[in-house]
Amino acid sequence: MDNFSYRELLDEWQDEIRMGGIAVKELADDTPLFVYDLQLIERKYLALRNRLSKNVKIFYAMKANANRYVAKKLADLGCGVDIASKGEFAVAKNFKDIIFSGPGKTLDAIKHVGPICSYHVESFNEAEKVATALSHQRIGVRVNASFQVDKGVITTSGGCQKFGIDEEQIPLTIKRLKKLKIKLSGLHCYSASGVLDAKLLSENARKIIGLAKRIEDSCNVTFDYIDIGGGIGVPYKKTDPLFDLDLFCNEINNLAEEREIWIELGRFLVAECGVFLTRVVDVKKSRGQAIAITDGGINNMLRPAILQQHPIVKADELRPQKTEKYYVGGQLCTSLDFFSRDVRLPKLKEGDLLAVLNAGAYGFSESMPFFLGHDIAGEVAVEKGKIKEIRKVSAEWYLLRR
Repeated sequence: MDNFSYRELLDEWQDEIRMGGIAVKELADDTPLFVYDLQLIERKYLALRNRLSKNVKIFYAMKANANRYVAKKLADLGCGVDIASKGEFAVAKNFKDIIFSGPGKTLDAIKHVGPICSYHVESFNEAEKVATALSHQRIGVRVNASFQVDKGVITTSGGCQKFGIDEEQIPLTIKRLKKLKIKLSGLHCYSASGVLDAKLLSENARKIIGLAKRIEDSCNVTFDYIDIGGGIGVPYKKTDPLFDLDLFCNEINNLAEEREIWIELGRFLVAECGVFLTRVVDVKKSRGQAIAITDGGINNMLRPAILQQHPIVKADELRPQKTEKYYVGGQLCTSLDFFSRDVRLPKLKEGDLLAVLNAGAYGFSESMPFFLGHDIAGEVAVEKGKIKEIRKVSAEWYLLRR
C-alpha cells in the first residue's frame, strides 16, 4: 500500500517495530531517541508524486523536521523545500527549488539566503526588504483569504491572522508592488494543516484558484504559479480516516491544466517515518490509576502534550493479549509532562521500551530540549539496514556553556 498510516505500519511490523529493516530495540541503548526510516519518506513522497501531473510542484515544509538526512532524502527525490529561517536554509542547500515563507522576514535573513526560487511576502514591508536586498527577485504574495478550512488542526486564514496580507488589502498592495524592482510571480494561500477530509481540502484549493483569478482580473496581473499551501493530515487515532489521496490529486491535476500549482507538505511526508523511543523508569499507582514515568518527556517531544493524540505502543509487544489504562509522562517537574492520560498498554515494568508514533513531524523540531536540563533526545536515521546518523548532545554540555 503506497498511501499508508501508522495503522498499516503496525500491521507490517506485526510483533515489534522495525525501522529501516532494524528492530528499534537494537538502537535504543541510549534513550530518549528519535528514529527516522528514510525508506518510509520515499514511499510517502512517491505515493504523492506518482499521482500528480508534472505541472504540480511539491515543496517540503522543513518546519516539520529539519534533520539533515531527512532533508537530503527529499532533496535527492527531487522535492522542493519551503523554509522559514536562516537556520533552515543551512539544511536546505541540497534542494534545487527553495521558497522562503513565514512572517517577519528581516533584511538580514533575506540577504543571508540570497536569490532563490521565490520569497512569499506576508506584508508590503517584507516586499520592500526583498527589493532592497535582491533586485528583480521573484516573489509570491501571501493572501489571508476571507474563507477558511474549519476542520484542520490549525487554521491559518480568515479573520485576523499574522500570516499574509488581508484579501481586501491586496489590490492596493499589488499597485504598490508594481513600483518595486521585484517580479510578482505568484499567489500563496495556506488555509489549514492536519486536514483529513480530501473533499474539503479540494474545495479549498478551488477557492484559492478562484481568488487568484479574481485578483488577476482586478489588478491586471498574471501569476506564473499559485501556491495552495498544504494541509494534508495523517491519522493519529484508530478512528481517523485515511486521507483520500486519489480524490485530492485528481482535483489538483485538473486545476493545474492552465499553470503551475505548488503545494507545501510537512506532516504528510515525514510523520510516519519517525518514532520516539523512551524507556520506563518507574511505574506507580495514584488513587487507582497506573502511571508510567519515562526517561523522555515533553522537553523532547512537546506536541502530544498539546494535542493528546499521538499513538503510543510498547515497541516489542505490538499485539498484547491483555492491556490496562496508563498515564504516560516524563521526569519533568510539571503536571503538563504527559504524552497521554488514556492509553492502553500491556502491563509495564521499569526498563520497558515505549514508542510514540507519528514522531517524524513536529517531534524534535517542536521540542524544548533545554527545559529543566534533562537529556536531549538523540536522532538516528536508518535506511535499508544501515545507520545513517547518530546525533546526541547533552543538556549538561550546553548549560555549562551558557
